Amino acid sequence: MDYRKLHGWDLSPEEAIKVQNELRKKIKLVPYEEEPEYVAGVDLSFPGKKEGLAVIVVLEYPSFRIVEIVSERGE
Repeated sequence: MDYRKLHGWDLSPEEAIKVQNELRKKIKLVPYEEEPEYVAGVDLSFPGKKEGLAVIVVLEYPSFRIVEIVSERGE
């Protein structure tokens, strides 16, 4: 997976708040005019000091039937 490094992870709470406030400015909200077919939930946790766990669950809308669950664990 390729991603753009936006900041370091060794931040104090005060620095993290500043980063969040800067990232907030980059969000663009656009209304979706149609009824969605799917919705998804995403979670990222860090069970170890150098390990992350990401999980995505895709649900059919409006039944909320699970369509797919994907997880990835890595450094």
